[in-house]
Amino acid sequence: MLLSVRMIILMVVNLYISRIVLEALGEEDYGIYTTVAGFVTFASILSGSVSNSISRYLTIYLEKGNLQDLKRVFATSISIQLVLSLMILVMFELLGVWYVYGKLNCPPDRVDAAMAVLQFSLFTFIVNLLSASYNATIIAHERMNAFAYISIVEALLKLGIAFSIVSFSKDKLILFAGLMFLSALVVRLIYSIYCKRHFEECRYEFGCDKKLFKKMFSFAGWNFIGTGSYVLMTQGVNILMNFFFGLPINAARGVVMKVEATINQFINNFTTAVNPQIIKSYSRHDVGYMHDLVCLSSKYSYFILWAISLPLLMESEFIINLWLKVPLPQTVVFFRWMICLSLLSVISNPLITSFYATGNIKRYQIVVGGLGLLVFPLAWGAFALGYPPYFAYAIQFGVFLLQLLSRLLLLRRMISFSIRNFIFETLLKDLVVTIISIALPLIVVLFFAPSLERFILSVLVSMVAVGSAIYLLGFSKREKSAIMRYTRDFRKSKFYHNR
Repeated sequence: MLLSVRMIILMVVNLYISRIVLEALGEEDYGIYTTVAGFVTFASILSGSVSNSISRYLTIYLEKGNLQDLKRVFATSISIQLVLSLMILVMFELLGVWYVYGKLNCPPDRVDAAMAVLQFSLFTFIVNLLSASYNATIIAHERMNAFAYISIVEALLKLGIAFSIVSFSKDKLILFAGLMFLSALVVRLIYSIYCKRHFEECRYEFGCDKKLFKKMFSFAGWNFIGTGSYVLMTQGVNILMNFFFGLPINAARGVVMKVEATINQFINNFTTAVNPQIIKSYSRHDVGYMHDLVCLSSKYSYFILWAISLPLLMESEFIINLWLKVPLPQTVVFFRWMICLSLLSVISNPLITSFYATGNIKRYQIVVGGLGLLVFPLAWGAFALGYPPYFAYAIQFGVFLLQLLSRLLLLRRMISFSIRNFIFETLLKDLVVTIISIALPLIVVLFFAPSLERFILSVLVSMVAVGSAIYLLGFSKREKSAIMRYTRDFRKSKFYHNR
């Protein structure tokens, strides 16, 4: 609940920020920021792999309850991040100069500004990387209130940045990149102070457990394939779009990616709370409970996202026009495809956590990560043949379907996961709820002209349709009984009677 409140605030703030920043920077500079910052995001091929490894080992050792082991994991993780930060800094200082001065499709008079953005983005990335161990510790301890409050502070800092660049008269692009770096630094200090005050294992002492280092890096090494495929299908495709279509398409994709990140974070609130339980249940060999958690969290995540997504899909054009005033080319098409991809990917999130819980991810990353790597070359080929920019999303959707099937087949072999149960208890119920709930909002859209009144009506009808379909068709008898029991308990509570 705390994470959901946090996400509602973040969603409103982030959507508002992206509009202000786009207006302040302009289409060209916003496209430059999206492309150059996206280039630096390639470093997450390395850092994302290590971050997942840190999170997994911290959760496992926390379940074992040995403080000294926890301290060793935390100290080793910090040492890994320091080494990785130095590697990324050197590598991207060299690659960045080559990319900005040799490959970036932007006006010659903005190349120096693009280089400044590269430097600030690189330092911002390293600061965020060094926060990974603290974030993972908070999640492993399931202190979701701290995670929520610090994230809200981060959103408010970004809101202040957006207002600052509006009134600035000189180079707003450089100022924006610089202030984003300062914001990341402040948040990093807050995480560090909180963790040192509340968790004994977070007092770093220089040193490294070589055996643990090898285990964590081995896990991260295989995870490198999956992280790399994700970065290539997002930021890699973004660079391809810059090469084939120019900065306006980059700006449109950048705006949509901000919304995508916000929507995905909304769902991650739920999975962030569930993931430690999936890993801990596997650690204590309670595989049956783990299977139930995976199926239920996948289903509930989809229901939550579908409730948000249905009115967005129905009123995409109205929302984009209201939000951006002057929509960028392809924004509406990108927006709709992004929602469809988010709906498909959210089903897989608990399945991915199951693989991380086992620690045996070699085969998983070779198969699933290998499929993900197909998006970049297929998109490249499609653009070279003259297909429109949105075709990259269609390719990604097809690959996501193949990845979902592969995850199920691999989990059945690894932990005797029941594919039949997942299909009937999760996938079919997701599909039925989707088909049934779409009818009434579609009637509203077809029979009323676009307007604010139709948008409000569409949202209300969607809420009723989705809520009814979920309760009647998405929940089992046991889940309905639990809801009724919680409702009765709430009505008997002091809070209800003292309202």
